[in-house]
Amino acid sequence: RRLPLALTTLHSATMQTDKKKKWGDPPQAIVDDAVDRAVTLVRACGGSMDSLAFGAAWKAAYPTYDRNVFKGTSVTSFTKLLQKYAQEELLVETTSKKEVMLYKLKDEQEREMLEQSIQATMRTMEFLGEIGGGAPSGPWSLPQQLRKIGPPQTIQKDRSALPPDMAKYTKLRSLVDALEPIVIAVEMEVSSISAKEAVTALHHLRRLSWQAQYQVQRNQLDSIMKVFAGEATAKMGNLGTKSIALLLSALSNKESSEVVFNAASERLQQLAADALASDALPADEQAAGSTVDEVFSPQAVAVIVNSYAKTKRRDEQLLRAMSSVVLALPLTNFDAQAVAGIANGFASADVRPHDKKLFERLSTIARQLAPAGWTPYAVGLAVVAYDKIGALEGDMRCRLSQLTIAMLDKQESMAFTDPNLMADMIAAFARSDCVCPEGPLGTPQSAIMDLCESMVAQIAPTPPKKGGRLGSMRGGGRLGSMKGG
Repeated sequence: RRLPLALTTLHSATMQTDKKKKWGDPPQAIVDDAVDRAVTLVRACGGSMDSLAFGAAWKAAYPTYDRNVFKGTSVTSFTKLLQKYAQEELLVETTSKKEVMLYKLKDEQEREMLEQSIQATMRTMEFLGEIGGGAPSGPWSLPQQLRKIGPPQTIQKDRSALPPDMAKYTKLRSLVDALEPIVIAVEMEVSSISAKEAVTALHHLRRLSWQAQYQVQRNQLDSIMKVFAGEATAKMGNLGTKSIALLLSALSNKESSEVVFNAASERLQQLAADALASDALPADEQAAGSTVDEVFSPQAVAVIVNSYAKTKRRDEQLLRAMSSVVLALPLTNFDAQAVAGIANGFASADVRPHDKKLFERLSTIARQLAPAGWTPYAVGLAVVAYDKIGALEGDMRCRLSQLTIAMLDKQESMAFTDPNLMADMIAAFARSDCVCPEGPLGTPQSAIMDLCESMVAQIAPTPPKKGGRLGSMRGGGRLGSMKGG
């Protein structure tokens, strides 16, 4: 009776011994490499992170790492790897969720330093969720001393791809969560993105930035945008004028973006010089895509000069380069929005005297544009811009006043909806003493009357009166006449 039991016990022991031999330790080189990567990741994420976040961050930071190197060994999970081989540097603790473990640095002082350095900007319920949530926790800006940790030979740099269709994101939190793994990988210098991809990310972060209502959220946003801005600046030589315009627009409200604007200025001046030099060559000697109208667009110039004006940077060399570009661009390339934007940018820049030749060119273009191509905002912007430099006079003043009246007539009192812009337009028309002939659409004085009545109608709307939309001040006919009503 005892013999079968003894044989069974012996067989079981033999099987366990064979199993231990089969599931042995992985090679030391593989262990060292994996532990170095794991410790680097935990440090980068503030000194502690849960196992779910760790797994997601590992995939983002090391997208090409082959975990099959542990196949057939005793390491079947990250937890087992760290419990067995990272005891000197990491602690593995349980959490309130049975299936979730907590990984944290063993050095308590280092861990506290890391936690304090990032708590104020990223450990919030709004953006990252509680421990054990689906979104991985990670750094928005790593401390300088942690930028390069672990043996560099164990970290292979891979390419990271941006989330597809970022234009479809309507929630800042969702976009931030999608971009977070890329930020981690770029900050740790284990992955990279192109300059154009960095600009695209910045553009969409800026688009949704109004949703950052609390200071901690704004700090987080500033930090992640700083990472992408750094990538774009380092690779500025790869950007074209449209991408540079988007970059500057995204950062035009950031006080700490001087490095980006300086790098962009150098790049734009070089592009302008090269394009103008190409224009001077015979057509058969010009390289493809090298002329001014192929390198620059009026719309890009408008965004660029307005971004510099908004940041109060007096970059006179850049403005002179952009002025030369505007003068060299064909008239047919301009639309009303570009004319108004360029005029506003140059008028707002704190540079004296103003570029008279440039504004004369813009006036010529504006007079040739069809009324249908203008929008109320473009008209208002042009009025204010020309008033800033004391050039709202002559044909330009008459043209803009008639466009103002026509828009108010077509869209009734709601053509202009920004009260500040309307007030600036009224003051601008009133300051100019130029007299325009009584045309089919009226005079600057008529524009002032219409703007005033539009403001009143929007503040205290009243039922329309018989005999004309604005008949109370200028009765009779379409808009009446200042003599009647």
